[in-house]
Order: sequence, then C-alpha cells, then structure tokens
Amino acid sequence: MVEQCEQLVAEGVEFRGFCWFPLIDSTDWDTMLQKARGKIDPVGIYWLDQKKYRRNASMLSDSFRLLAQGKATSEDLPAYQFLPPVNEQLRGFLPQMSHWDWRMPPDIPVSVLKGAWSRTDGDTPKPTKRRRAGRLQAA
Repeated sequence: MVEQCEQLVAEGVEFRGFCWFPLIDSTDWDTMLQKARGKIDPVGIYWLDQKKYRRNASMLSDSFRLLAQGKATSEDLPAYQFLPPVNEQLRGFLPQMSHWDWRMPPDIPVSVLKGAWSRTDGDTPKPTKRRRAGRLQAA
C-alpha cells in the first residue's frame, strides 16, 4: 500500500494519508461478535496481550511511525515471504511485487503460524518449537 501511495504522489495526486483497519488487533470476530470470549484476531498494527488486552508496538507499528514521520519510504520496508495459508491466497499478486527485495521472515513461534496467539505472560510469545516460514514471498 505504501508503494502505491508514493506512486500517487509522484503522479501529482493530492494524497494526505490512508487508514489501516484495524489499528489494534480485533477480538471475537471468529463468532462474528456473537460471543464475547476475548479471542484475539491478530490483524492490527498494534497487538493485544491475552491477559489485560494492553496494546503493544510491533514491527509494523514501528514501520508506520517512521513512514508518518517521513523518516522511511516503501523502499525501507522489509518484504518477507508469505506464510501459509496466505502464500496460496495471494499467489496471483506476486507478479505485482516481483521487484521487491524479498527476505526470510524472522523466526516465528509455531503457535503464531497456526493462528494461535497464545502468550504466557501477556508480553512475550509462549516458548514453542520454531520454524522458518514458507516459500512464497510478501511484504
């Protein structure tokens, strides 16, 4: 998205910003908000801890802060390989991203890869087996 916004500005479009939804991880979307269980859906720029639902900065929030301050551009952002199931879901978009400098993502706990954001103390990922991410690529 950042790259496309920069292209709009380069083409002379008056562009002031965009909104990422949600800013903070969502909760209970797995039941379409019909049951208040407090289950976190990890889709926000800031992540929520399991115990007190505190907002925590992430690599993404740090990147957006630098972008907003004019201290970074799309070229400064890392492009990490897609993880399953996203690697299959977004396969058709790869040609649009072929010019990116792809990197292997940092080690990620297996529980996160499976979509289970289980945390022991609310601040750190639960110690689990670690593995490297999949074969396709993403930003």
